[in-house]
Amino acid sequence: MTPEKKYVLGWKPCDHDDSMIFNVHSYNDGEYFGLQSNRWNNFVYVGVPNLDSDRRLVLMYNESNPEEDSSFRWKIENHGEYWSI
Repeated sequence: MTPEKKYVLGWKPCDHDDSMIFNVHSYNDGEYFGLQSNRWNNFVYVGVPNLDSDRRLVLMYNESNPEEDSSFRWKIENHGEYWSI
């Protein structure tokens, strides 16, 4: 990657590591959300590069944000027993 773009990796358990904590920002009265790394201040996005034609890489980028670019926007859904992004 580059200094501006970073891979997003996840693992369990995280043991309260700052690199696994994300701040959730609400936009347009909760229509969509931005996920920002607590440690790096970068926003999470799904854009290019793609893994293949059906799958996308989840990356962090510090040159844009959910207000400017729709690939940084996430929907968070409550399914009762769990939440999905």
